[in-house]
Amino acid sequence: MKLPILSGKEMVKILLKEGFAILDQKGSHIIMFREKDGIKRKPVVPQHEDIKKKGHS
Repeated sequence: MKLPILSGKEMVKILLKEGFAILDQKGSHIIMFREKDGIKRKPVVPQHEDIKKKGHS
């Protein structure tokens, strides 16, 4: 199954709906945070047009 290519803005919107909060921004990267069931998550989302899959150009 192929995953869709998303922009950073779209990814932040999805994570906000999933209960994440924006913690900080450093340059062009937004740091988000969520704690659920004692598990802390802290994804970093680059603010680029399209978020490319790792290892692909």
